[in-house]
Amino acid sequence: MPIQNFIINKQPIVIQNHLLKHCGNYLNKYFNPQIHQKVVIITDQNIAIETPWLRQLLPNLEGYTIKIIVLHPGEKTKNLKTYTQIAERILRFKITRNDFLIALGGGVIGDLTGFLAGTLLRGIDFVQIPTTLLAQIDSSVGGKTAINSQYGKNLIGTFKRPSLVLIDPNSLSTLDQRNIKNGYIEAIKIALISDRKLFDWCDQNYQKIIHLEPKTITYLIAACIKHKLKIVKHDPEEKKGIRQVLNLGHTFGHVYEVLADYNPRLILHGEAVGIGIIQAMILSNQLGYLNDEELKLVLAHFNRLKMINFSTIKHWKNYRKIKNFSSYLIRLMRTDKKATNSINLVLNKAIGKSIFVKDVKPNAIKKMIKKNNV
Repeated sequence: MPIQNFIINKQPIVIQNHLLKHCGNYLNKYFNPQIHQKVVIITDQNIAIETPWLRQLLPNLEGYTIKIIVLHPGEKTKNLKTYTQIAERILRFKITRNDFLIALGGGVIGDLTGFLAGTLLRGIDFVQIPTTLLAQIDSSVGGKTAINSQYGKNLIGTFKRPSLVLIDPNSLSTLDQRNIKNGYIEAIKIALISDRKLFDWCDQNYQKIIHLEPKTITYLIAACIKHKLKIVKHDPEEKKGIRQVLNLGHTFGHVYEVLADYNPRLILHGEAVGIGIIQAMILSNQLGYLNDEELKLVLAHFNRLKMINFSTIKHWKNYRKIKNFSSYLIRLMRTDKKATNSINLVLNKAIGKSIFVKDVKPNAIKKMIKKNNV
């Protein structure tokens, strides 16, 4: 399959099936074992033990002194305690600014590794090698890095662009359907905020996508990256408001991740964002932005995916402890990193056209939750 290359804001991205087997060509283009003598690979137990991806990567690093750090999988790993422990291990390895890190895994590994790269020695190079669909189309590009706090998700972070992103769609072959759909939600998000034609294409091809038909999945990854980087290019550090549309569904979704205590058995990031997107679409319609016909199209697409929904959340132990869920939801939404003294949300005027709405009234959110039982 032809190699697809992107260079946006000096951020090179390579997409090719079976790229992991020969990615040394690209690593050596940007790094030199004579100068960048040490490399730290950060991954998780799922990748290191249950997949061949680490074994395929290692032969490409001949000439480097390598340290491998294997973490527990899941969002609970992405915290200050883990960050401190890993930082100390890397510093004991006597890494310098001439060396680099590699994130081999999904969004959690990418976020944590990027945050380490952005803060250790005031900044060192790192490479993203994402192995989940969510990471390949979204979190590995754009430069956001963060870890979680007890007060919310991704509240401690910085902007740090990877020196190189290597995407091998074949690495998705070890994912189950739940995790493929989890990443696919971020693709639908990209389509909803920026490209009606991409949404229609996804609606027609979603069976091929979730079954990883090679040409279809590679096209989807490339299309999503192009759209995301076009947005990021004009607002790299989210200061102009342009980039905020990428948070469609996230302000709602992060609440459900906190409610689940980041337990992947209950909910994954994409699943939470999917529920958040549905709620944002319903609220968009309720506030007069999105028409009934387009709302029905979006809801129909999500129904076809047969993913976790809000009715499932009502059976969670933590949910049953809450006396007034709407008030709880609004309180956590106010702590979201996009909030000021009010609730700010990404909503939709049409499929493919999002807007950033400031000071959404809490009563409107309460009405949406109560009326639609979402």
